[in-house]
Amino acid sequence: MPNFRHELIITFTKMKKIKFWDVWDIRSVIYSIIVILILGSIFYFVRFPVTDSLRESKSETMTERTKGLFISSKNVDRESQGRMGNRTITDGLVIDYSYEVSGVMYYQSDKIPNSAKNQLFFNRLSKNPEMVLEIKYNKTHPEQSQINTDIK
Repeated sequence: MPNFRHELIITFTKMKKIKFWDVWDIRSVIYSIIVILILGSIFYFVRFPVTDSLRESKSETMTERTKGLFISSKNVDRESQGRMGNRTITDGLVIDYSYEVSGVMYYQSDKIPNSAKNQLFFNRLSKNPEMVLEIKYNKTHPEQSQINTDIK
């Protein structure tokens, strides 16, 4: 009858010590971390495409101001699915407007995010859809413009 305990002890003593890098493939771990970071950043930037910080950084190049006319607006909606069912979430407004610089009329659209900072602007626009808008534009490229939503 074989002695299993004796054979087991001999087997373990003959085995060499296993090192960390023998068990884990470092290259696969690094590639996995990189893939997770890339997918996470794609999700972040697709999920949050319109932010006030992007508008503010774009606004820094626009130093000149003029008056503009409101033409139309459209909600930027997305569907959200949850336990209670589907619902529509408004991410902001796309506002079409026109303005004049040096005798040339420009027609533009501006995507304004739905944020606490812009709520006063949205409230005034909904009460008075024919209000005159303040437009900020680039002096050297007047076709680059956006609506000034800072209402005091």
